[in-house]
Amino acid sequence: SYPNLKIEVPVPNLQIKDCVEQILAQRPLLQDRILVRGNLNDLKARGALAFLNEIRSHYVTEDGYVFWNYDKTYIASISNALYIRLCLMVSTVQPDDQLVSQAKKTCNWLLNLSGLWDSDGGIMDGIRSDGSIVTNKWTYNQAVILKALHDLYIITNDITYFNNALTIANFVLNKLVHP
Repeated sequence: SYPNLKIEVPVPNLQIKDCVEQILAQRPLLQDRILVRGNLNDLKARGALAFLNEIRSHYVTEDGYVFWNYDKTYIASISNALYIRLCLMVSTVQPDDQLVSQAKKTCNWLLNLSGLWDSDGGIMDGIRSDGSIVTNKWTYNQAVILKALHDLYIITNDITYFNNALTIANFVLNKLVHP
């Protein structure tokens, strides 16, 4: 989907950091191509906005995190990463700084406050109602937060999101794919 973007991942040593300069040099190519395109007259955009409003009204807390279920008995990392993505996607069809702020707030909670980002760089599955952490590290949890961090970096130009994505990507390659 990025026809002019060329990034070579060095497979032998599996170091994502080797790609940083290539990605940063091509940032202008990415800037206008990151998310959903369209307008609010589009059925998908209206559906996404309705879905976002539903999630906000029932699942999102003041601290910025999102519950996995209506009973509010589990906080899953996947729910939070998907919510970040949804906020950013809707903000591209309905410009709204509050949506980007909400995405940043949820990302901050997930990576810095929740205890779900492990010291080895992986995102754990979630938090039970008793506060205990489910320590499984599934590839889909890593993939969705990587995309969310990518989009946050492109939108905000804050290198912290990019660096966090590199840490998670290195975890995936070195601990999940090729342990």
